[in-house]
Amino acid sequence: MRQELEGALLSEYKDALWKRAQLAAITKTPPERAHFVRMVIGVDPAVGGKDETGIIVAGRTKSGCIWILEDASLSAQPAIWVRQIARMAERYRAEAVAAELLDSKWADQVGKRAVHMAALLRGD
Repeated sequence: MRQELEGALLSEYKDALWKRAQLAAITKTPPERAHFVRMVIGVDPAVGGKDETGIIVAGRTKSGCIWILEDASLSAQPAIWVRQIARMAERYRAEAVAAELLDSKWADQVGKRAVHMAALLRGD
């Protein structure tokens, strides 16, 4: 709480699910793109544009391992974070974008850009 409210940088939060050392111990270098059989962009949109829009790239390897390859989250208006999603889809040659759609206004704002994203995902 102190970190979010007061801007203090805390090395460890006593009630955290994981300690930084635990996360560092399991962090590994991901395999090359050719080892992935599925690549997806996950989006948790900040409809108002003031909060951070969560954007991650996840991939599944031939052996079934799931990798989080990039966190491309940002605080921006929909027009900007939709372009970020398109860049990630193109960079990772993603097959799909999975987004939480809670607001029809958001869907209207990104409708035209979704056509562009779909073309990227198809390889047009």
